[in-house]
Amino acid sequence: MNKKSPIIEPLYIKGPFMILQNLVKILSTVVYLTELRLHAITMHWTDRLAIAASVRRQC
Repeated sequence: MNKKSPIIEPLYIKGPFMILQNLVKILSTVVYLTELRLHAITMHWTDRLAIAASVRRQC
């Protein structure tokens, strides 16, 4: 039992930390992707507004 305990104890300690690290990584990637998506949408709409403004000026 004494030989096994040093191997098992770190697993109990590391397990929750590994799960937390993975969750943080997943959350950060999701936030990054949503920011990219929002940025793309806003750029798209600002481009459309700019095009509409230039078309209005030409008319």
